[in-house]
Amino acid sequence: VDNVVYNTALATCVASNEMDKAHFLLEDMERSEGFADVITYNTLAKGYSKMGYLDKCFELYDHMKTRGIVPSQVTYGILLDCCINDKQMDKALEVFNSMRQQGCALNTVLYTTLIK
Repeated sequence: VDNVVYNTALATCVASNEMDKAHFLLEDMERSEGFADVITYNTLAKGYSKMGYLDKCFELYDHMKTRGIVPSQVTYGILLDCCINDKQMDKALEVFNSMRQQGCALNTVLYTTLIK
């Protein structure tokens, strides 16, 4: 089993709104060093965002950073989208400022998310 298989299983759980199972898979992946990557965390964050779990998204974001995973443009896009959908503009501004401090370049998706 490799991270592609794990990430596919994780995406299937997220698509089925089986977030407890998805989180269990994440824990299993983390026990097997090298399997959890930025795609793994983004997939899980997207599921939490889809369900409106803003706090879970940020817990996962903090957790991935402590594990040495560098957030991507996709990561920041998910966080911004979740904040905006939850009408948490102050939090969205924090994400935007963090993104800029980390040197994350803005792309079309990020700009579109910001002007929602």
